[in-house]
Amino acid sequence: YGGRALAEVLYGKITPSGRLTETFPISYEDVPARSEFGKKEKILYNEREFVGYRYYTSYDVKTKYAFGYGLSYCDFDWTEPIIAEKGNFCFNVSLKIKNNSGRYGGKETVQIYLKTDDLFVPKMQLIAFETVRLEPNESKRMEISLTSEYFIRYKNGKRVLPNGRFSVCIAKNCQEIFYEKTFGLPIKNNCTFNGQTLMRELLTNDKYRSKTMEYMQGIINFWAFGEAVTEKDFENEKFLKESVYSMPVRAFTCFDGDLFDEKRMQKLLMELNK
Repeated sequence: YGGRALAEVLYGKITPSGRLTETFPISYEDVPARSEFGKKEKILYNEREFVGYRYYTSYDVKTKYAFGYGLSYCDFDWTEPIIAEKGNFCFNVSLKIKNNSGRYGGKETVQIYLKTDDLFVPKMQLIAFETVRLEPNESKRMEISLTSEYFIRYKNGKRVLPNGRFSVCIAKNCQEIFYEKTFGLPIKNNCTFNGQTLMRELLTNDKYRSKTMEYMQGIINFWAFGEAVTEKDFENEKFLKESVYSMPVRAFTCFDGDLFDEKRMQKLLMELNK
């Protein structure tokens, strides 16, 4: 019956309403796993949380079709968005949707994303979605309730909530935000360097490079190359520029606690801030 289903879609008997649950990249060079996949017998899962759309949105990589993308014969009009904070990471999200098509009925999907500027976590994370069916010229107001459970993520085995500033986004897909509202306050830090400092700031400055390498040479080699042990190996790899430079210092505490943990990171930051 697959052929019949496709024919009914092509001839307009039914309206396609699906949404992509994956990303279509423009080229293989844009795929985050390209540096590891198929290169060795053992593959390292270096992407961590930055898989699929979480990678493309975090690093502003353009895609052919985004996560959550979909087409329809209907012309849906979104209006009157509201994101109301109820306290303790509880929110009420609502908007009005109208099917302007005079011929087709169909389904529309509203996606809710958590957006953050924390470099240690993905920039965009889908936390909820709701689907509504509308007949020709029909309109409805959608209501989506969010509790703190929608915002929790796991860090070192513990459940944590966003720290600092974050946004709740009403979106059609991960790259097409219809409306967003920001909550919280930016994290204040009087130090020049902190866990969110990008490695680029430390490794491209002769003043800070030697101290950084004193504390992080082992973990950088372990994470980037596995078997590399010398600074020459480290310098010669273009992977340094593509990935290590764009990562925050705190990210390296996730890989091997014996080589670089939270305590060692704090010692490094204290030295650098002197």
